[in-house]
Amino acid sequence: MISLALAVDAFAITRDRPSDLNLPSIQEIEAMEFGEPVSEARVMEKIPMVQALKMTFGAGMKFWPLAVWFFFMYGSIMVYQGLWAGPFYHDILGWDKATYGLVLTFIGIGMILGCPTAGYISDKILRSRKKVLIIGTVAYTITWAAIWITAGQITGTQAYMVINFVFGFFGGFFVVSFAQIKELFPITIVGTSTAALNIFPFAGGAILQQLSGLMLASRSLESYQGLWLFMLICMVMATAVAFLSREKEPGKG
Repeated sequence: MISLALAVDAFAITRDRPSDLNLPSIQEIEAMEFGEPVSEARVMEKIPMVQALKMTFGAGMKFWPLAVWFFFMYGSIMVYQGLWAGPFYHDILGWDKATYGLVLTFIGIGMILGCPTAGYISDKILRSRKKVLIIGTVAYTITWAAIWITAGQITGTQAYMVINFVFGFFGGFFVVSFAQIKELFPITIVGTSTAALNIFPFAGGAILQQLSGLMLASRSLESYQGLWLFMLICMVMATAVAFLSREKEPGKG
């Protein structure tokens, strides 16, 4: 019923473009904020779907570092939050479902706060997508190191509430990647470029969760520690490719 109500609201309220409500377009707002002219030719350019896909997947360093980064970033979130953190708390720490359900909630709370924080820092403070992406990735990777090192060493719920909050908060910094990829391609293929990027977090979640299941056949502390170490290694690689990612240079369309 809630989903149905949201669908009705979306149909009644949303429009295809800001101009339908006599509002400035996104590119016009960005031009005003950054003092850049809006290129009408760039805005109105029409690019066929096949060409748009070729431009996106053939963009080299504009696209692939972010794709690889997102594969590991979101995949590792799903391995922990979506699959194995709860069983770890039950198998190793002996917590009941109500206890570890509450502790896991702090990942969501952290992400709810982390996503808009990343956007604000990116737009208003650093004015850089890449810098925010790197800051969030480094902090998130350090959190994975803490999860691995402390596995079996701490048992208190408060400690894991803090760890999970930080995990979710900096994990939420992934949202700036959509703005980063959007700004590297023409306005008319924004949907194609962001959708292409969005393939990789889903692929990461699917593949890494499958691999993690193979690694945790015994459900022992050693198996969990090995999995957490594997996720940490994945995030070290993700951090490396995040530094290789590109972002739009100021003053360029």
